[in-house]
Amino acid sequence: MRDTLLPALVALSLAPAAAGQGAPTFNDLVIGQAPLDAGGSVAVRMDLRIPAGASGPVPVVLWIHGGGWQSGDHDSLPVFVQPLLSSGIAVATVDYRLSSEAIFPAQIEDVKGAVRFLRANATTFGIDAARIGCWGSSAGGHLSALLATSGGVADCEGTTGGNLDQPSTVLAAVDYFGPTDIVQMSLDVTNPPGSTTNHDAPSSAESRLIGYDGTGEGIGMLRANLANPNAPFPALAALTTLLNPITHVDTNDPPLYVAHGELDTTVPRNQSVRLVAALVAANVEHEWRSVPAAGHGALGNAIDNEARAFLLLRLNDCNGNGLLDDVDVANGALDADGDGLLDACETGGAGTPVCFGDGTGAACPCGNASPSGAAAGCRNSLGVGARLVAQGTASLAQDTLLLVGDGMPNSSALYFQGSALLGAGGIGQSFGDGLRCAGGLVVRLRTVTNAGGGSFHPGPGDPPVSVRGAIAAPGTRWYQIWYRNAAGFCTPSTFNLSNAVRIDWSG
Repeated sequence: MRDTLLPALVALSLAPAAAGQGAPTFNDLVIGQAPLDAGGSVAVRMDLRIPAGASGPVPVVLWIHGGGWQSGDHDSLPVFVQPLLSSGIAVATVDYRLSSEAIFPAQIEDVKGAVRFLRANATTFGIDAARIGCWGSSAGGHLSALLATSGGVADCEGTTGGNLDQPSTVLAAVDYFGPTDIVQMSLDVTNPPGSTTNHDAPSSAESRLIGYDGTGEGIGMLRANLANPNAPFPALAALTTLLNPITHVDTNDPPLYVAHGELDTTVPRNQSVRLVAALVAANVEHEWRSVPAAGHGALGNAIDNEARAFLLLRLNDCNGNGLLDDVDVANGALDADGDGLLDACETGGAGTPVCFGDGTGAACPCGNASPSGAAAGCRNSLGVGARLVAQGTASLAQDTLLLVGDGMPNSSALYFQGSALLGAGGIGQSFGDGLRCAGGLVVRLRTVTNAGGGSFHPGPGDPPVSVRGAIAAPGTRWYQIWYRNAAGFCTPSTFNLSNAVRIDWSG
């Protein structure tokens, strides 16, 4: 619970709490005192859960609660986040000052203070200071995205909890339906689904977040006066610019997983579209899932599974082959590249994704296009589009190429290679519920059953891609996944395809 007293930090022990189902390993940790706008201070608290049986430093994911920046605390952990513990990932939950206590940037200052606190006390807690990720929903999704994109932004850093010698950056982030450009919230509402909130009103959560919530005020008034040089408009405009995750997106940002329900009447889906567009423009690695049947809340097991897998891969894959394999386990995900540092372990990359189902290629059947920027195939029976990426080295002399697909039902999938790109300009051709992009001389590479919505090629014991694909000389090939839908999506057919990837093989 929140506490406006000023207890000594030493009054809270760092000793583990008594074990119990769902009980924190370290309960009610005070990471520091933070000032209130009305005077006094509040203790910013955190719970930390360590995986059972952990024998070495483990990665940690910081869960950031929602509640319109107006409610919520560190005491609850969503059911869909808890499985991270059984996968060897510690989970921290943190308070932040609510908008009734302090306006922005207090909220991101407290979240960044939590990251610094985890790093400064990593040895005590048995966590890996180099492998920290974050996940949040709604207002927490906003703070998760802002934490990921605002690395090095001094005005977002604050001093909550001290430990200013520690970085507040993260290795990966998940944003569930968080606001990304609050001045545009009202303009981003579409009908359907409409909105249950007047985002422009002084009583809106956004207006309260910036402290512009009196009579005759509000986000709508601010938007109408963004160019007004008179006080208080320049300061308020600068504040909203600072709090928008899209403001800070650049090529140094970590990978982000962004998901949003298409029936959301609280935060318009276009807020996530704005963030994804910024990530695409900056060439930031990301996954984008627009969920047709979801509103502002539960996005479904398929999305939750993907989000967890996204974090697991990026927090554990220290040999950079796109898999959580024996090498990662043997190395404890520590310094697997042998450079003497606990770093992100270079992931490498190869190939150029092409032929998307988002309107930049041929039209998807029945209008089932993926959202712009998803870099995926046409939407499938999960309401997402399958995405194929390539990692490793495409060299005949040293072939370490790995093809990795996600966003598919847990059904059969065929990885195949083509000698040509279909459609004028490589836009693909309608095929079943998707677009066929790889054509010409087609070679079947591997049939596999997806697990957790994804799969990869080559698998254990398989020959390298170049060998199975019978590539004898340098040249270009295109790769794609054909897979079964869990059920027919919009045609009698029950199959779909991912985007394609262009690979330029060297000698």
